[in-house]
Amino acid sequence: IGCKQAADATLKVVDILGRTDLEQGTKLTSGQNTAEVDMTAFAAGVYQLVIQTGSQQVTYKIVKAR
Repeated sequence: IGCKQAADATLKVVDILGRTDLEQGTKLTSGQNTAEVDMTAFAAGVYQLVIQTGSQQVTYKIVKAR
């Protein structure tokens, strides 16, 4: 996750029906960031990772195979 300046962020994992299955807060620093999301209890399928900082939002597609 690239960030121009430090910010508080919310990470959400959303299923194909639009339900939020996981939500967690994190702090981003200026530059590249990594975040770990434990999806071991999730069923196989397609999800979206939504990263929100203030009024900005970025969405990534996640495919869990097993």
